[in-house]
Amino acid sequence: MLALLAAGLVSVHDVQAQAAAPSASSSTGSVGDPGPWQFAQEGGGAGTPTFTVGADDPVCNQLRAYMNRHGAAGAHRCEASARAMPGVESPPWNDLDPTAHRLLISRLLRYASEGEVRYFNRASAPARRPDADRYFLEQADKFIAAGGQLQLWRTAPYEPPPPVLARMQAGEAVARNLVQLRPAPPSHPSNAPCWAPTTSARIFFVSDDLSDLDPAVTPGFYPDRAIALYGGDRVLIDEGRETIDFYREQNHHFVYACRLVTGGQINREPNR
Repeated sequence: MLALLAAGLVSVHDVQAQAAAPSASSSTGSVGDPGPWQFAQEGGGAGTPTFTVGADDPVCNQLRAYMNRHGAAGAHRCEASARAMPGVESPPWNDLDPTAHRLLISRLLRYASEGEVRYFNRASAPARRPDADRYFLEQADKFIAAGGQLQLWRTAPYEPPPPVLARMQAGEAVARNLVQLRPAPPSHPSNAPCWAPTTSARIFFVSDDLSDLDPAVTPGFYPDRAIALYGGDRVLIDEGRETIDFYREQNHHFVYACRLVTGGQINREPNR
């Protein structure tokens, strides 16, 4: 399975599968320059080989080298986010007036809290809070008052459900509204470790009138992974304090390319 992951033949939905064949890369995870960030290893149980994931990928090696130059083990400094690596660029977001889209923000926060099934099936899965509408409007007001941003990018959907994917594979140019909720970055002393400002940003596909989630492309979507551009191609970066997962896009789905770990987390599973 790891060989398939490295080759980009397994989608992000299949990351949970167990490794079935060894990788051609080193089994130690110490490929490239030395440092606290290592390539993750899988396997290694009784009678099971240990596999290094992503060590043959040039971008993953670039990312590991960058983090080992700039990132302290177990804590990122502001400039040491994976998204600050040369070649990684932010999508061309357009700022929207968050006050004018207060209702949309409340719905995005509600979706992030309740999840796909509860949000889209409210009749059969009632809200966890009886006062949910008022509660999430209040949360939207707090988000806006704190300086949070709402940003829009018109782009093709990814991880689309089969009907939408079939249209795209047939050559139809399908574009959707991708919005990002980006909280105001926390303030930190210049000499203190800090967390990348975009870490807690969330992304959602929304309707053409910017009023609600887009049910045609939202199912199966991952709102907590940061989207970026590398070489003009879309990538996903799932960045934790001691783990970084990197995904490439292939046929409108993201495939698992590699995982970097630090702080003794070398055998942890990919983030989900």
